[in-house]
Amino acid sequence: MICGDWLDMIGTLLRPGGDLKVKTDHLVNVTALVKAMEGRPFTLVGRSDDVARDGAPWPDDVVTNYQRKFNERGLPVYALWLRRD
Repeated sequence: MICGDWLDMIGTLLRPGGDLKVKTDHLVNVTALVKAMEGRPFTLVGRSDDVARDGAPWPDDVVTNYQRKFNERGLPVYALWLRRD
């Protein structure tokens, strides 16, 4: 599961203005990541609760093999776009 320690590590790797784009099939990961942003130098740029239905929150999205399989089964793939402050 994504936690604050993971986001802290990402924060040390990304320069200010750097983007983190995450897709997952687990809503719990989305919820945990949004919560982990609190008090950390990240801004939520965009979110999609179903990339197949709503599109990705960033331009020029790449559909992965994993995502394609979920789309074929009618299951949602979630996406978050964060920017390092």
